[in-house]
Amino acid sequence: MDLILLWLITLVLGYWIFKKFKEWQSLPPGPWGVPVLGYLPFLNAKLPHLSLTELSKTYGSIYSVQMGNVFTVVLTDHRLVREAFSKETFSGRAPLFLTHGIMNGKGIICAEGPLWKDQRKLLTTWLKSFGMSKHSASRESLEKRIAVGATELLQPQKPDHANDVSKVTFPVSLTNVAARPAVRRAVRRFIAPPDVETAHKSGKPIDLSNMITNSIGHVINEIIFGFKFPSEDKTWFWLRQIQEEGCHEMGVAGAVNFLPFVRFFSRTLQKTIKVIVRGQAQTHRLYASIVARRRKMLNLSQPEGSECAAHAPAAGPLECVKYSKHAATLEKHYFDPEILKPTDGDCILDNFLSEQKRRFEAKEESARFVTDEQMLYFLADMFGAGLDTSAVSLAWFLLYMALHPDEQESIRNEIQTVYPEEEPVDCERLPRLMAAVCETQRIRSIVPLGVPHGCLQDTQLAGYRIPRGAMVVALQWALHMDPHVWPEPDRFRPSRFLAPDGSLLKPQEFIPFQTGKRMCPGDELSRMVSCGVLTRLLRGWRVRLAGDAPSAEDLLGTVGVTLAPPKVLYHCEKI
Repeated sequence: MDLILLWLITLVLGYWIFKKFKEWQSLPPGPWGVPVLGYLPFLNAKLPHLSLTELSKTYGSIYSVQMGNVFTVVLTDHRLVREAFSKETFSGRAPLFLTHGIMNGKGIICAEGPLWKDQRKLLTTWLKSFGMSKHSASRESLEKRIAVGATELLQPQKPDHANDVSKVTFPVSLTNVAARPAVRRAVRRFIAPPDVETAHKSGKPIDLSNMITNSIGHVINEIIFGFKFPSEDKTWFWLRQIQEEGCHEMGVAGAVNFLPFVRFFSRTLQKTIKVIVRGQAQTHRLYASIVARRRKMLNLSQPEGSECAAHAPAAGPLECVKYSKHAATLEKHYFDPEILKPTDGDCILDNFLSEQKRRFEAKEESARFVTDEQMLYFLADMFGAGLDTSAVSLAWFLLYMALHPDEQESIRNEIQTVYPEEEPVDCERLPRLMAAVCETQRIRSIVPLGVPHGCLQDTQLAGYRIPRGAMVVALQWALHMDPHVWPEPDRFRPSRFLAPDGSLLKPQEFIPFQTGKRMCPGDELSRMVSCGVLTRLLRGWRVRLAGDAPSAEDLLGTVGVTLAPPKVLYHCEKI
């Protein structure tokens, strides 16, 4: 009897091992890892995309690697990327701690399933109505918005008196007259970065990348919120600092994505997570105060059932705290939403509030997709993705222009020929400029790892089985630095994107905004902003480095959510 039982156990165990072996054989090839950690210990922690690119040279254009508890499939061929991301099966989000544990699968970047489909449809409709469709009647209006942002960058602006701290009101806890002078000092605004004209007259090196970020940030704020921060507003710089540090910390916290339990054992990771969570809470409270101001302007009431108790708008000025794991003390100031300057034109927030009102009044089941909580995550995604990617892309562009003055002169000549005076800018009339922008996005992919997708069910790709729950990575760095597609990939050569007749080429291998169902919906806005700002800058100014050129190591960039360039200062010479 014991022998029969032993035989049965051996038979079942043998069948299970045989079945698992067959399943393993059906997966894409890849390197072995170690128990629990998988291949994580062997990745370059600072530049993981380089490690993954090296693996593709051994295992091919599709391979698998175990990243902690997340099975990962890496794609390095544009045909496979396009095939995969065109399928509904790969439209999910990877099961990462940051996307599901901190972002809670909300917003639009981290959402999936019915929520993502609903929000994507709304956003696409709104963006097209704003002029982000090439043949939209509103396109000229959008270009004028961008032109205003560029003008603020280039020329001195009139002093902004909207920040009069004598008009700031205080919470009940700060009614002590003796305390008010200190509080008023706390709410005073930073001086905004100088415009290019003023900086040129001073003769001092300038942080041009930061100035451009400030400029396009005002455009992004106008499109998303329908407001602009006053030019010297401290909260505006505070918001940008939180955004930049959050993007960096998300990159540093990479291991937590795949092994969430390690945060309980690492004090460094605990600090990192705390910075991210606190920064998220702070920005959500800020957005809630902006939403309340917008509702007041539009005479809209809060729909019953849409409230977000965790981030109810503050009564009176909002306390803003800068949390940093590098700071010994906390920095505080107060923000009064009444200082925000309403702008003309449509905005995403107005559309969201209108849709929210309609759905809740009609008692639609889909009203659950437009609650205030979802709206705060949605606005944060739009602001973060819209500003960070555009700012980083333009920062790399400026650096390569300074490193390649001949290319810069060719572009400047094109701009001065096509647009010698101020008028609405059409990107298609500036192929050399756009070729240089494309080459910048190729040689330094802004998101080198791409935005990971999730596999929603077992499926097949390139003859291999892709299991449900797998993370699918379109490795943009490998796609854009493949020497078989891009000869001498480390050379900055915009002519790759120019046809013999001088028109702009659009190679299938070039996918800076990804592709398929989850392609970046703001790709056209990014092109318009880049073209509009750079045209106005380079038409009248020549850009050069104020110091030595960065080393080859520095030019590899710093990985966070995006690949940031090294910090450099510039001189702008007036032409």
